[in-house]
Amino acid sequence: MAAVNITTVDPGNLLASLPMLGATIRAAVSYLEQFVVFKGALDIEIRVEATSTGRFAGNGSVTYGGMQNGLDTWESSMLAESRSGTDPDLQVADFTIYIDPNSSYVAQLWWDPAIATSLASNPPGGVTDAFTVVVHELLHGMGIAGWRDPETGALPSNYQSVWDSMIE
Repeated sequence: MAAVNITTVDPGNLLASLPMLGATIRAAVSYLEQFVVFKGALDIEIRVEATSTGRFAGNGSVTYGGMQNGLDTWESSMLAESRSGTDPDLQVADFTIYIDPNSSYVAQLWWDPAIATSLASNPPGGVTDAFTVVVHELLHGMGIAGWRDPETGALPSNYQSVWDSMIE
Protein backbone atom coordinates (compact mmCIF):
# COMPACT_ATOMS: atom_id res chain seq x y z
CA MET A 1 0.00 0.00 0.00
CA ALA A 2 1.11 3.55 -0.70
CA ALA A 3 2.57 5.50 2.17
CA VAL A 4 -0.08 7.82 3.57
CA ASN A 5 0.92 10.63 5.90
CA ILE A 6 -2.00 12.27 7.67
CA THR A 7 -1.68 15.54 9.56
CA THR A 8 -4.46 17.42 11.29
CA VAL A 9 -5.37 21.00 12.05
CA ASP A 10 -8.11 20.68 14.65
CA PRO A 11 -8.22 23.54 17.15
CA GLY A 12 -11.53 22.37 18.70
CA ASN A 13 -10.55 18.67 18.93
CA LEU A 14 -13.53 17.59 16.77
CA LEU A 15 -11.53 14.76 15.22
CA ALA A 16 -11.42 12.97 18.57
CA SER A 17 -15.06 12.09 17.86
CA LEU A 18 -14.08 10.55 14.49
CA PRO A 19 -11.69 7.73 15.48
CA MET A 20 -12.30 5.85 12.21
CA LEU A 21 -11.25 8.76 9.95
CA GLY A 22 -7.60 7.73 9.53
CA ALA A 23 -8.49 4.08 8.90
CA THR A 24 -11.14 5.17 6.40
CA ILE A 25 -8.65 7.36 4.51
CA ARG A 26 -6.18 4.47 4.34
CA ALA A 27 -8.93 2.08 3.18
CA ALA A 28 -9.94 4.57 0.47
CA VAL A 29 -6.35 4.83 -0.77
CA SER A 30 -6.07 1.04 -0.76
CA TYR A 31 -9.29 0.80 -2.76
CA LEU A 32 -8.05 3.37 -5.32
CA GLU A 33 -4.81 1.40 -5.71
CA GLN A 34 -6.80 -1.16 -7.70
CA PHE A 35 -6.92 1.48 -10.44
CA VAL A 36 -3.93 3.77 -9.84
CA VAL A 37 -0.29 3.12 -8.99
CA PHE A 38 0.78 5.56 -6.29
CA LYS A 39 4.46 6.36 -6.25
CA GLY A 40 5.84 8.52 -3.46
CA ALA A 41 3.90 9.27 -0.29
CA LEU A 42 0.44 10.81 -0.14
CA ASP A 43 0.50 13.73 2.27
CA ILE A 44 -3.07 14.37 3.35
CA GLU A 45 -4.05 17.13 5.73
CA ILE A 46 -7.34 17.07 7.63
CA ARG A 47 -8.40 20.60 8.48
CA VAL A 48 -11.39 21.36 10.68
CA GLU A 49 -12.90 24.60 9.44
CA ALA A 50 -16.14 25.86 7.92
CA THR A 51 -16.96 24.83 4.36
CA SER A 52 -19.35 26.46 1.89
CA THR A 53 -21.67 23.42 1.95
CA GLY A 54 -21.41 22.37 5.60
CA ARG A 55 -20.07 19.02 4.42
CA PHE A 56 -16.62 17.70 3.62
CA ALA A 57 -14.68 19.62 1.00
CA GLY A 58 -11.31 19.10 -0.59
CA ASN A 59 -8.57 21.17 -2.09
CA GLY A 60 -5.23 20.08 -3.42
CA SER A 61 -2.12 21.89 -4.45
CA VAL A 62 -1.35 22.06 -8.16
CA THR A 63 1.83 22.05 -10.19
CA TYR A 64 2.57 23.32 -13.68
CA GLY A 65 2.20 20.53 -16.23
CA GLY A 66 3.17 22.42 -19.39
CA MET A 67 1.39 23.90 -22.40
CA GLN A 68 -1.47 22.02 -24.01
CA ASN A 69 -3.33 23.45 -26.99
CA GLY A 70 -1.87 26.87 -26.26
CA LEU A 71 -3.00 26.89 -22.63
CA ASP A 72 -0.97 26.66 -19.45
CA THR A 73 -2.05 23.34 -17.97
CA TRP A 74 -1.94 22.59 -14.27
CA GLU A 75 -2.22 19.19 -12.65
CA SER A 76 -2.87 18.13 -9.10
CA SER A 77 0.28 17.64 -7.04
CA MET A 78 -1.15 14.33 -5.84
CA LEU A 79 -1.40 13.12 -9.44
CA ALA A 80 2.07 14.42 -10.35
CA GLU A 81 3.63 12.69 -7.34
CA SER A 82 1.65 9.49 -7.91
CA ARG A 83 3.06 9.33 -11.43
CA SER A 84 6.65 10.44 -10.79
CA GLY A 85 7.31 9.52 -7.16
CA THR A 86 8.61 13.05 -6.54
CA ASP A 87 6.69 15.48 -4.35
CA PRO A 88 6.42 18.82 -6.22
CA ASP A 89 6.23 20.80 -2.96
CA LEU A 90 7.47 19.22 0.26
CA GLN A 91 6.19 22.19 2.30
CA VAL A 92 2.51 21.69 1.42
CA ALA A 93 0.17 18.73 1.80
CA ASP A 94 -0.73 17.08 -1.49
CA PHE A 95 -4.37 17.32 -0.56
CA THR A 96 -6.50 18.79 2.22
CA ILE A 97 -9.86 17.47 3.37
CA TYR A 98 -11.92 20.09 5.17
CA ILE A 99 -14.46 19.04 7.79
CA ASP A 100 -16.98 21.66 8.90
CA PRO A 101 -17.13 21.71 12.73
CA ASN A 102 -20.57 23.34 12.77
CA SER A 103 -22.24 20.85 10.47
CA SER A 104 -24.83 18.24 11.35
CA TYR A 105 -23.51 16.33 8.29
CA VAL A 106 -20.63 14.77 10.25
CA ALA A 107 -23.07 13.22 12.74
CA GLN A 108 -24.92 11.54 9.86
CA LEU A 109 -21.84 9.69 8.56
CA TRP A 110 -21.54 5.92 8.87
CA TRP A 111 -17.95 4.80 9.49
CA ASP A 112 -16.83 1.37 8.35
CA PRO A 113 -13.54 1.16 6.41
CA ALA A 114 -14.29 -2.54 5.74
CA ILE A 115 -16.83 -1.44 3.13
CA ALA A 116 -13.90 -1.23 0.71
CA THR A 117 -13.37 -4.97 0.84
CA SER A 118 -16.68 -6.45 1.88
CA LEU A 119 -20.06 -6.38 0.25
CA ALA A 120 -21.45 -7.36 3.66
CA SER A 121 -20.75 -3.83 4.88
CA ASN A 122 -23.77 -1.76 3.99
CA PRO A 123 -24.70 1.52 5.63
CA PRO A 124 -28.06 1.55 7.37
CA GLY A 125 -30.81 3.75 5.94
CA GLY A 126 -30.77 7.46 6.70
CA VAL A 127 -26.98 7.84 6.92
CA THR A 128 -24.20 8.62 4.48
CA ASP A 129 -21.31 6.22 3.92
CA ALA A 130 -18.13 8.01 5.07
CA PHE A 131 -15.92 5.73 2.95
CA THR A 132 -17.63 6.92 -0.24
CA VAL A 133 -17.30 10.55 0.88
CA VAL A 134 -13.55 10.09 1.45
CA VAL A 135 -13.08 8.35 -1.93
CA HIS A 136 -14.97 11.25 -3.56
CA GLU A 137 -12.66 13.82 -1.95
CA LEU A 138 -9.52 11.85 -2.85
CA LEU A 139 -10.63 11.73 -6.49
CA HIS A 140 -10.84 15.52 -6.44
CA GLY A 141 -7.32 15.48 -5.02
CA MET A 142 -6.20 13.28 -7.90
CA GLY A 143 -7.34 15.89 -10.37
CA ILE A 144 -11.03 15.37 -11.02
CA ALA A 145 -11.63 19.08 -10.66
CA GLY A 146 -11.50 22.05 -12.94
CA TRP A 147 -11.94 25.76 -13.35
CA ARG A 148 -14.47 25.92 -16.18
CA ASP A 149 -17.60 28.00 -15.65
CA PRO A 150 -20.33 25.44 -14.88
CA GLU A 151 -22.91 27.34 -16.95
CA THR A 152 -20.89 28.26 -20.06
CA GLY A 153 -17.95 25.87 -19.97
CA ALA A 154 -15.59 28.83 -20.50
CA LEU A 155 -12.15 28.80 -18.96
CA PRO A 156 -11.29 31.69 -16.63
CA SER A 157 -8.25 32.78 -18.66
CA ASN A 158 -5.38 31.20 -20.59
CA TYR A 159 -5.00 28.29 -18.19
CA GLN A 160 -6.73 24.99 -17.43
CA SER A 161 -6.53 21.91 -15.27
CA VAL A 162 -5.78 18.52 -16.78
CA TRP A 163 -9.47 17.73 -16.13
CA ASP A 164 -10.53 20.89 -18.01
CA SER A 165 -8.45 19.75 -20.98
CA MET A 166 -10.62 16.63 -21.24
CA ILE A 167 -13.97 18.42 -21.11
CA GLU A 168 -15.80 19.58 -24.23
